[in-house]
Amino acid sequence: MILDALEFSHRWHSVHPGFATAFGSLCKAWETPPAPGKYVLEPDRLWIIIERGQGRTHADSPLEFHRRFIDIQCVLAGNEEMGWAPLTDESAREVSFDRDRDIGFLTSPARTWFPVHPGQFTIFFPQDAHAPLAGAGPVLKAIAKVAVDW
Repeated sequence: MILDALEFSHRWHSVHPGFATAFGSLCKAWETPPAPGKYVLEPDRLWIIIERGQGRTHADSPLEFHRRFIDIQCVLAGNEEMGWAPLTDESAREVSFDRDRDIGFLTSPARTWFPVHPGQFTIFFPQDAHAPLAGAGPVLKAIAKVAVDW
């Protein structure tokens, strides 16, 4: 899991071949947020989701994980709190995994909670279970879905 400011996103381009394009699109969304929706940049490999959500309690924010995609989540407006736990944590028990949607949920609680402010992003790799959209108030965010196997 990585937490950083969008202004420093260029430092992460070399981590994955899709990150430069993903961060380029996230920076554009930061400058001029597009309408909510899904924007495909590379079919089956990279897309951006713009979503509006309402913050929720920790109890209403279950840990999720992905196997085929890396999440880069960037807060565009509002303040979000995210939870994190390593997927290898012995206390994590898989409840369900939807292969088509590439999402699974855990019954265990997040190990750590941290704020994510406008202009900051998180990178969640397949080993990172994460609980997005916790906090209070409305949040506008951009989520880049980057295929692990590029």
